[in-house]
Amino acid sequence: MVAIAWISIIFGLLVLGGGIMGFVKAHSMPSIIMGIVSDLLFNVAALACFRNQRWGAVLSLALAALLALFFLVRFLSSHKWMPAGIMFLLSLSVLALLIFLYLKK
Repeated sequence: MVAIAWISIIFGLLVLGGGIMGFVKAHSMPSIIMGIVSDLLFNVAALACFRNQRWGAVLSLALAALLALFFLVRFLSSHKWMPAGIMFLLSLSVLALLIFLYLKK
């Protein structure tokens, strides 16, 4: 569960960084709000994982899946690789890694 916790923290920080970048470049309030909320939820999940509570891993999986779905829809509607396509691929990669680690445990 420790590996899932660290991945959750790192991915949460990346999503937060993307939200900050979206706010700075496009003055997008939804980007900064969702970046902060996502980071907080990933940190809650990580804390639960550090305490060996299975729901933390499930929360991380669910958040990564929701982000992958969200950015897939954004990519399909805009056909722009930055940021939607890159974030979709990153979210999908993190989701696959989390599933692997969850099933391994």
